[in-house]
Amino acid sequence: MAARKRRIVGRLRDDTRGSVIIEATLVIPLIVIIFAGMTEWGLAMYQYHLLSTATSESVRQLIVSRGTATPLTYVNNAFNTWASTLGVTPSQVTVEIQDPTKANFAGWQTPACNTLTEAQCAAQIAKAAGLPARVSVNYACTMQFTPQFASLCPIKITMVGLVE
Repeated sequence: MAARKRRIVGRLRDDTRGSVIIEATLVIPLIVIIFAGMTEWGLAMYQYHLLSTATSESVRQLIVSRGTATPLTYVNNAFNTWASTLGVTPSQVTVEIQDPTKANFAGWQTPACNTLTEAQCAAQIAKAAGLPARVSVNYACTMQFTPQFASLCPIKITMVGLVE
């Protein structure tokens, strides 16, 4: 009886049929998760690039728009042009001009320019020659596969330029 059990155990130990399917069931889910995470990270980097370009263009438009009646329209148009696929809303964008009574980025005028009317914002910018203007965007993206500690979301970008 013992010899028979040893033969059966020996035969099973030497039989490698089916081992590939077992290994595949262990490895393929890991490969799929890694690939999905890389794809998701790439999409988040693409969104970051679009938002960075749009923020840069919008601050450039803002600092050269002194004397125009619609500076906020210029800022929003920059986001609509450069990040149109992301659907950035004006409520996600903050436009601020430095308070002229404070130096070295110590304080920003309140309320923020984007909470005012176009005319009030244009008046703030008209008085801000040589002062910094700041455009910030806070975009809430979501990542499904990437752990929270490695996630890029939400994307927050701020750019500053001197009003001409």
